[in-house]
Amino acid sequence: MEEYAILGGGGLALELADLMLNEGKKICGYYSPYEYSLLNSLIPYLGDEKENFNPNLKYLVASGLLPIRKKMIAFIESNNLQAGSFISSRAYVSSSATLGKGAVIFPFAVIDSFASCDAYICLNFHSLIGHNASLGNNVVISPGARVNGNCKVGNNVSIGANAALIQGTVLEDDVEIGILTYPIRKVKRGSFIMSASGRFVPSKLD
Repeated sequence: MEEYAILGGGGLALELADLMLNEGKKICGYYSPYEYSLLNSLIPYLGDEKENFNPNLKYLVASGLLPIRKKMIAFIESNNLQAGSFISSRAYVSSSATLGKGAVIFPFAVIDSFASCDAYICLNFHSLIGHNASLGNNVVISPGARVNGNCKVGNNVSIGANAALIQGTVLEDDVEIGILTYPIRKVKRGSFIMSASGRFVPSKLD
């Protein structure tokens, strides 16, 4: 049986550990700068990954925050570690879709026909990647978010809960889309978009 380690000690790590254990996966523990008592009740705390990592484990990125995820991915890549993937048995991934390494896919997520997803994506509960859509590296799709058909999402992108991209929308790299937001057709690199009372308010990230 494959043995996993989780990178991260917050809420997403807690959800992922609980889900994987319920689906019969073996998790050796979690790495984080700090302990999380609730997570300790599920799996052991292994300390800081930079000081004590095991090359025989498969590592899962478990944070929804893009800057932290970037550091976790860099840690895996720079140390030539194995990137683990987890696809819930209750998710649907089309046989014509393609997935890169390091994917984490929660129950009731859908990756539809001929969708393409690069490395280290995270699809949370009830999220959707529509037909012929493409996702770059390190993309986080929050619960209930929809990336409809023929959309193109760049690298290091976060899409908030219950947000939706209409068909053909393009998000460039380093974009964050807020919850319940329906962005314009093309969002430029480094933008943050949040809907407020039906208005779109774009601003550049620092």
